[in-house]
Amino acid sequence: MNEHLPDDLGIIHQRNRLLLRATTVVIIADFIANLLWRSPLHFLLVILLGGLFFIASTSYLIHKKLFVRGVMYYMVTVIWIMVSILNWMDSDLTSLSFYFLIPIGASSIFPSLSLTIYSTILSGFAYNSFAFYYGKSVMGEDFVHSDIVYYIALFLSISFLGIVQQRFSEKLRKQAVESALAANTLKEEALHHVEKMKENSKALSVFSGKLEENVNDTTTKTADVTEGFGQMNDALQEQNESITGLLTNVQDVSEQIRNINQSSEKMKETSENSRITIEETLSSFHLLNKDFSQLKETFQESLDTNFELSQRTQEIGKIIEALKAISSQTN
Repeated sequence: MNEHLPDDLGIIHQRNRLLLRATTVVIIADFIANLLWRSPLHFLLVILLGGLFFIASTSYLIHKKLFVRGVMYYMVTVIWIMVSILNWMDSDLTSLSFYFLIPIGASSIFPSLSLTIYSTILSGFAYNSFAFYYGKSVMGEDFVHSDIVYYIALFLSISFLGIVQQRFSEKLRKQAVESALAANTLKEEALHHVEKMKENSKALSVFSGKLEENVNDTTTKTADVTEGFGQMNDALQEQNESITGLLTNVQDVSEQIRNINQSSEKMKETSENSRITIEETLSSFHLLNKDFSQLKETFQESLDTNFELSQRTQEIGKIIEALKAISSQTN
């Protein structure tokens, strides 16, 4: 038998262990009670040896998980045999009442309709057989054989109630199993959602880390851009200062050009004046030539005139020197 049993066999296996414990307690209690009541030795030996055989054999089968479904029939059969042997040896109403416990216990412990019917048939047959066999000596003075019909009806009622109780218990068990499965499914889904939440939390943490890195990078780049704009602004200011200086230089050059123009105008005016002076000088040369001609004619005429001519010649020499100086400046 495998270590892990299917669900239905697992339930039967657990119920087999439960019935073994309950029967062991009943056997021990019955043995102690008969020992205190000083029952016959053979009666005590049947209880002791039968109980030991039942406990040993059933424990072995349960421990080895052999014939799990057949063990419940085996236990019911062995218990029925022990009760029947005791009633065959020395029957009384107390011993016969154990037959009622067999179907009640079977239907209460095991979720098996066939076992309930099987235990009811065995117990009902044995009870009515012993009641018919012992008659009034065991069943009482009021017992008549027709009472067996009532006993059969009683066992049928016990079997019916056992079946109803069994069906109800099985329904509750299935509902409990379904609820447990649903709860387990919900648990698995909850665990799945928790794992998803953990994964999402990890992903969110990674995203937060990347976002923080991006924000830091953006902040750094923004600082770099701001610094670049500052440098650009400084460059623009320097350019404005350079343009301002250039404009100042242009104004200075313009002023110099105006001064040059003024100087040119003055030079033009000076040149004009020099031209007029040269023309006048040329005129004076023409006059001087004329005078020289007259002087040649009149040189002999008068020394006074010669002296005057000499003076005028000196004056003309001065004028010529001035003209030469002006000509040099003009060239």
